[in-house]
Amino acid sequence: MFEAMTMADRMMVLHEEISQQIGVPLDVYNHPNNTFVASFIGFPPMNLVEAKVSENTLFLNYERAIRFSNSSLLLPEQVIVGVRPEHIHLVPSQDEYFIATVVNVEILGTETLVTFQLTKRTHWIARWNGQWNIQVGERIPLVIDEANIVFFDDHGFRLPYPISSHTMSGEGKR
Repeated sequence: MFEAMTMADRMMVLHEEISQQIGVPLDVYNHPNNTFVASFIGFPPMNLVEAKVSENTLFLNYERAIRFSNSSLLLPEQVIVGVRPEHIHLVPSQDEYFIATVVNVEILGTETLVTFQLTKRTHWIARWNGQWNIQVGERIPLVIDEANIVFFDDHGFRLPYPISSHTMSGEGKR
């Protein structure tokens, strides 16, 4: 999957013999047209979760509230939120964050994959450079790089939404 991106100038993602997206590999990776492309390209794939939008708040799986403090979200009421694993970070001191419980840790030598419980029904994966001493069951403070959040409609098609002007905050604000 992801390794094929290093071998091409342009690529086409097919699903059931239908072209889903054609483009430069990094554009396809960073700007997937739909949830199929988002979950097919990259390892681990993009984390996806359904969310309800209410003013400046996302309710992930109707359980975890994530606020955008600078503005109302100009999105449909129901969306799918996508975040690549490398855009989820341990919190630097004094940042706003949310707490998640670690359910699996894979140290792969040059990077560490941390699977955590986003909601009761959903696990997401964070990918960090290096080797991290994180334990299963540990509760860790995380932050999502909001400039890299991707929104899809409830049919799985990408929504054009400029997110970089918003600041996100979640429960557990310091």
